[in-house]
Amino acid sequence: MRNLLFLVLVIFLLSCEEDKANPYVVIPYEVEEVQTDLFQSWGFLYFTDRIRNRRDHPPADLVRFSSEGLFGRIRVRFTTDPSTLSEDEGMWTFHGAGPVNGFGGAYQVDEEKGKIWSNGRIGSTYKGSTKPMMDFENRYFSALRSMRSFSIHKNLLTIRFGDSTDEMVFAQINLPETLTSDEFKLNQPSLPQ
Repeated sequence: MRNLLFLVLVIFLLSCEEDKANPYVVIPYEVEEVQTDLFQSWGFLYFTDRIRNRRDHPPADLVRFSSEGLFGRIRVRFTTDPSTLSEDEGMWTFHGAGPVNGFGGAYQVDEEKGKIWSNGRIGSTYKGSTKPMMDFENRYFSALRSMRSFSIHKNLLTIRFGDSTDEMVFAQINLPETLTSDEFKLNQPSLPQ
């Protein structure tokens, strides 16, 4: 009986232990009054769940491994450049950077209905990093692969993805066209990630 009480006490104390969730970083941004469209460069801000009213920000390791500002570090640019892959005929390209790797893919959009979808493949570079950074990047790439709809309010882009209430929120960033080409363009690999 004494051992049983001791075991129950230990289990209780372990269940009261603080949550050891990975620390995160909130990316600063400003909401601005602008008229814009999808075909811009967008800096990632956070994931959100509309039902649970929860925001998931990038891992704190983003600060440790970033020599540049946080805003625009994780980004995407939707272009009207046609995909060069034969299996993506009729699709346009998007490309950008995750927390660790650059990426590229193909998408289609119906602006009037606010629909957007990818071909389900993203090609990326293959650098490694910490587990929180890689887990976050995998989630980001997976969300881009399963885009369903989008809305733009002021300088904010919200993309709903998957079959749930999850969304990604971005803010418009202004990059010079020469920087955009060099930083975003990625030779589209023929094999999906």
